[in-house]
Amino acid sequence: RVRSGGTLSATYTFRTAPFRNTPFAVAWWGDSQVGPTVLRQLIPSMLARGVDWMGVAGDLVSSGGSLYDWQTYWFSALEYRNLAQTHPALFARGNHDGEHPYSYAYSVLPGNGSWFAFDYGNSRFIFLDTEASTSAVPEQYAWLTNELARPETQNAAFRVVCFHKLPYANLWNGGGYTGETWVRNDWVPLFAQYHVDAVINGHSHNYNRGMTNGVTYLVVGGGGGALDYERVAYWPLFPLEYEFSLYHYGLMQISGQVLTWSAFDNTDQLLDRFTLQSRVPLLDWRSADATGGVLPLAITGKPGTTYVLEHSSNLAAWSSVATNTIPLRGSPTAT
Repeated sequence: RVRSGGTLSATYTFRTAPFRNTPFAVAWWGDSQVGPTVLRQLIPSMLARGVDWMGVAGDLVSSGGSLYDWQTYWFSALEYRNLAQTHPALFARGNHDGEHPYSYAYSVLPGNGSWFAFDYGNSRFIFLDTEASTSAVPEQYAWLTNELARPETQNAAFRVVCFHKLPYANLWNGGGYTGETWVRNDWVPLFAQYHVDAVINGHSHNYNRGMTNGVTYLVVGGGGGALDYERVAYWPLFPLEYEFSLYHYGLMQISGQVLTWSAFDNTDQLLDRFTLQSRVPLLDWRSADATGGVLPLAITGKPGTTYVLEHSSNLAAWSSVATNTIPLRGSPTAT
């Protein structure tokens, strides 16, 4: 509960971060801006599907310098069904939120409050600030490079990055904008180099899903702002069958080595669903008994990724047994 002078709020409960192997779910959206009615339409679906926390890809409000905006478009909207009283909300800073002092006064985020990372369950989540370009704030690029290279990040089952201004935009009312050039030039190569699994953006008010260089890009800008529908580009990574100018949110469910993503519109209709397999490999016996003195092993990992199996008699010197590339369908075996 919260106390302000002699006033007390009701008492609420929340769940702390789970153990590493506990399944969890995250609701993702962006650009709710002036659309609290839309956000209230999405919230019952989030709660019904058991989300543990919310990730917001920026533009929480229309004007970061407006107290009215913060109260009406952010706090009051998230009070619906007691969502924010019972579930944490973490967000990337959007251009409408800006670097206004209110943006910092009304949030307590990890790290420096602009770019930060944290573990949740078996995965690593990284939030970045596209209001701080590499040329203007080189410290963020240096931090990101170091964060992605950390063994703890590389050993996470999934690596998820969220920021506002997207590198690739297909739809934009008014024309001229096809994505953030400096993000494409500076950050996108790092995502491929360090095997980021998913990048989640807003800014363009629509839904897109695609993959390039092993990284899945998701645009979830349908949180409430006026929808974008005018085509400005045909980025090859975004198939048109995964593009919608509809209000929506994304549901990320992580259980063990599998990430399941679903997108629902504001009538709770399913728009898109897919799964990702963790790049961290698992090696298990396929059976409990040997056949002809041989025990087969099952290797699971991210499709298209090559894994080298090694053996040792003393756990000091190792030599290669086999090299296996996970096929797009099914799992390879080794003996």
